[in-house]
Formats: sequence, structure tokens, C-alpha cells
Amino acid sequence: MKHREAVSKIMSQDLRTVSPIQNLSEVRQLMEDYGIRHVPVLDGQHLVGILSRTDIMRASWGVTRQEERDNREMLQAILVSEAMSPKPVAVAPHTTIREAAEALAELDLSALPVVQDDELVGIVTTTDLIRYLLEQY
Repeated sequence: MKHREAVSKIMSQDLRTVSPIQNLSEVRQLMEDYGIRHVPVLDGQHLVGILSRTDIMRASWGVTRQEERDNREMLQAILVSEAMSPKPVAVAPHTTIREAAEALAELDLSALPVVQDDELVGIVTTTDLIRYLLEQY
């Protein structure tokens, strides 16, 4: 295992992003369509938050499958800015994989946006880390 390998080696670069003024119904559909669990929130080119499937589930807590139509309507009324985690912890592309793993574990996070020169260039998730570890063994 390489001890100083940069997070840029394992981060996802084919990103889907959303705006703070989109509704949760749109974002949930985007996540389902692309099979993603976290989406960075950009205001213009500026990273302002991160939204996870868990955040969307919290917004629709207690809704059963039979109430799916009502849930969809409810999620249309909630903006990303109301459910996202604002000011997410981010790392640089040169951050080591170990440092990223330590941040995820210590801060109890599942994803870290990767930012270079104030521009979002990727995202690293716990899944990326697990895939990396599996390649090593």
C-alpha cells in the first residue's frame, strides 16, 4: 500500500452538482438516475454545501411507500438550501488518502468535496476508500 498517495488518485471527477434553490424531489431523482449518494451544492462556482441521500430521507422522515405521491409533493416544496450540510469540510487534491480517511472517520462523514483554487474538482467518499483498499489486498 502506498502511504503518501494523493486523494486525486481515487476521487470521483465525473460530478453531478446541484443549486441551493433546486427542490429535493429533483435532487432525489438525480441521485437515483446516477446511483450517487452525495451531491455537492454550488452557488455559481462556489461550493456552499453537500447534500446526501440521508439528508433527503430526514426531510421525508416517517413517510411510507403508500404516501409516495404525497412525499414527492412535499420534497418539491423543500429547497436544497434547507436540507444540505452547509460549509462542508473539503480537502485538496494533494491531500493523502490516509488524511482523507482520518477526516472521514474523525468527523463521522461519508464524503469530502475536493477543491483546488476555490474550484470543485472532485469528491471522495467512503466507497472510494473501500475500493482503494480492496485493490491493495
